[in-house]
Amino acid sequence: MNNKKHFTTFDIAQMIGVTIPGVINWVDKGLLKSEFTPGKHRRISRQELLNFLKKNNMGLPEEL
Repeated sequence: MNNKKHFTTFDIAQMIGVTIPGVINWVDKGLLKSEFTPGKHRRISRQELLNFLKKNNMGLPEEL
C-alpha cells in the first residue's frame, strides 16, 4: 500500500494504466480535482483520486 497523501499525474497514470496527458485532461476538464505546486505541477489528493476512481467505476489499484 502506498502511504502518499498526494499523487502526481505520472503516479496516477502508472497506477491505473493511462497516459499522463489523459490524467491532465481529466484535471483540465474538472473531472479530477487537483492542487498546484508553486511550479504549477498538479498534485491530486489520495481522497480525490479514490472518489474519482469509484465514481467512474475504474476499480482501485493495489497501491491504494
